[in-house]
Amino acid sequence: MYNIILNRYKKKFFFGIITYNNNNNLENYLYYFGQKKLLSYFKYIYYIKNEKIDKYKGNNIKVIVNKIINNKIPSKKIKPIFISYEINENYNNNKVLKYLKKHQPIGCNNYFTLNILLKKNIKAYYTGSYLTLLGYKNIKKKKNNKIYLDYNISNFLFIYKDLIEIFKYYEYEEYIFFKNNFSLLLEENEKYKITEVLFNYFSFAKLVITQNINIAYICLGLKTPVILMINNNDVEKYNFDSLIKIFNLYSFNNNKLIQNFIFDKNQHIINKYMDEKNLDRIENHLNKFLLQ
Repeated sequence: MYNIILNRYKKKFFFGIITYNNNNNLENYLYYFGQKKLLSYFKYIYYIKNEKIDKYKGNNIKVIVNKIINNKIPSKKIKPIFISYEINENYNNNKVLKYLKKHQPIGCNNYFTLNILLKKNIKAYYTGSYLTLLGYKNIKKKKNNKIYLDYNISNFLFIYKDLIEIFKYYEYEEYIFFKNNFSLLLEENEKYKITEVLFNYFSFAKLVITQNINIAYICLGLKTPVILMINNNDVEKYNFDSLIKIFNLYSFNNNKLIQNFIFDKNQHIINKYMDEKNLDRIENHLNKFLLQ
């Protein structure tokens, strides 16, 4: 149904995708990749550098916005939809708050963002990451025998030893480390290619273990078993109780690791929960925005 609707209207609309040049953060490229996939049915796509989003003067376009960086408000030529929006340093900036209020309701990536916006009398709701929707559209039923590990985890030997215990009960071909950051020496097209390769790896993985919550959301949609590691400093931001409900979760603080899920040695890791009603709500909100 989704594909049929989009194909029917693909020639009538202009859309924009925000790019983050000279950035080494994998998360930004995941969002870029996600938007490119979700908008792949449309013909007219403009690519806008984030640092020039306030100066855009081309055709009127629709853009999925998940961050406002350095208080730069998108130009009047840009019609935004806020899905998976995440607060950074700008939540007390009146200019930004006025812009958010104008384009409410705001779909929030986490409960920290949601609570701040509600306190500012801005209509908002929780979406989590729309990258879950991306995964949900690309599920691979057949998984391989490879485990993918966030490279950052290898810096914490006390965590790594616990994970090795889990591996003992798995039949796996190999475990492979991936990084959350790119070398700044890489060209932009190389970073995008690596992001797509990683997405394909996660699609077929037997298990993914990561500190990146957006990768965990992607795996949730892909129905790839995932373990999320979270530092206690991030607990308030992402709302610990909701994370326990959604993910197989390890939390750690002061060199102490706490396992917040049950691992049955006779059964492989399985994901706890995926809120398909929430995914439907995100998709409906997105469809309405794209096609109106």
